[in-house]
Amino acid sequence: MKPTLLNLPDQFETERLLIRVPQPGEGAVRFAGVMESVAELRPWTFIAQREVTLEDSEARCRRDRADFLARNSFQFHIWRKADGEFVGNIFLMPFDWNIPSFEMGYWMRTGLTGNGYITEAVRGLADYGFTHLGAQRLELFCDPRNSRSAAVAERAGFTLEARMIRSWRGPLGELCDSLMYVQVASGDRDLRQRQVDRSGSRLLLLDIPEQLETERLFLRAPRPGDASMINNAVKESLDHLRPWMPWADHEPTLEETEDVTNHMAANFMRRESLTFRLLRRADERLIGACSLFQFDWDIPSGEIGYWVRGDMQGQGYVTEAVNRVSVFAFEALGLERIEIRCDARNSRSAAVAERAGYVLEARLRHHRRGTDGSLADTLVYARLRGDAS
Repeated sequence: MKPTLLNLPDQFETERLLIRVPQPGEGAVRFAGVMESVAELRPWTFIAQREVTLEDSEARCRRDRADFLARNSFQFHIWRKADGEFVGNIFLMPFDWNIPSFEMGYWMRTGLTGNGYITEAVRGLADYGFTHLGAQRLELFCDPRNSRSAAVAERAGFTLEARMIRSWRGPLGELCDSLMYVQVASGDRDLRQRQVDRSGSRLLLLDIPEQLETERLFLRAPRPGDASMINNAVKESLDHLRPWMPWADHEPTLEETEDVTNHMAANFMRRESLTFRLLRRADERLIGACSLFQFDWDIPSGEIGYWVRGDMQGQGYVTEAVNRVSVFAFEALGLERIEIRCDARNSRSAAVAERAGYVLEARLRHHRRGTDGSLADTLVYARLRGDAS
């Protein structure tokens, strides 16, 4: 169903609260709540980083209501039922309607903290998301230093899934860690053991192991703390990687590598793409990476990509990893088809595909720009579920 066709209530209640889509004329109470709470909100939220006027607050109420009607976002004002006192604001932002998944956020007036109102509102909005929006996954992010927000997430039944290192720039401009709390649908709405329908949606919440093994390798999902060894491996291998990998056009800083690692870890948890670090079993030295991405769940199919450390070439590690990831994709994810695409001039990559049982299906002429700016052909290799490995 299209989001705009959802028949959604514009208010709901909890034991002590009325939670309602903002109305025209409520800008004044919103403005007063923000002004009262600026000092408390400033370290954690962007709404307290600039001077806000009464006109801004009223305009925001009207935009929030329009966005609710368009199903672009779901903002609610929180009111205490006993006396109509304004408590704060809470919202759901669509992350992916195919799943569907949403991100939750909130703020509250300083004078009303410590009464459990936000925890109550978060529980109520989570139920609203699961019941009315058909959500399968809700995410709530907070700065690890914001112990109150983390406590709200935990009391409201969210589970800490990840701490992403230096993953966002905070309201004061500093690089910050981020805690990702998650709540998934339960009971008959739980998709963790099932594949979603073939309407273009992705596989979500399947229990996917964070480590695979082969005779000589550990294949491990990205983790906080990986950045240093990845950064060293990439810098040592730039001459070898530069002709084929657009991201190898410069020597990355540790900060850049941390950012990429955090994104890959988040994508793994969201099943957007599955990247495995390749570690030699004998000494856990990083060899490279092998990824599954470009999922099309109508088929279902995906694509494998890989890179290897310069001094680890020619030892069969990448072929070993590709074979293991291929078996995992067919057996655990139910894929019917996997592709490997590479620059036609990259003979080493083509040889990996062939040794791993992939069949050359096409040579796409002048299909890509090489890292040097030249036009290049693309080789398309494929392996099907029924093909012999």
